[in-house]
Amino acid sequence: MSLGAILKLRCSRCLEGEVYLPGRWFAMHDVCPRCGLKYEREPGFFLGAMYVSYTLGVLIALPVSATLFFKYDVGAGLSAFAGSILTAVATPWIVRVSRVAWLHFDQRLDPR
Repeated sequence: MSLGAILKLRCSRCLEGEVYLPGRWFAMHDVCPRCGLKYEREPGFFLGAMYVSYTLGVLIALPVSATLFFKYDVGAGLSAFAGSILTAVATPWIVRVSRVAWLHFDQRLDPR
């Protein structure tokens, strides 16, 4: 599992093929254009990416909220709101990265 390949949104098998169609935010290739790996192995395959997405959202919101609350003495409500807004803005990126991270995790567990 390569963090660089995940952040570059590359295939989990060959680490070179693009997962998403160029110019389209959420449209994925059905198979890797380089090695032919089928991305969605079964219906509902990317449901597990939801857990990765949630984790990334927390990892983005928590440090911002905690810093605002503890270091800059901003109220708890405003700190939580700022973290939520940042997470909402980052959601398109989070969704894309979490799907690719799930592909890499599954490829590590069940390479076929």
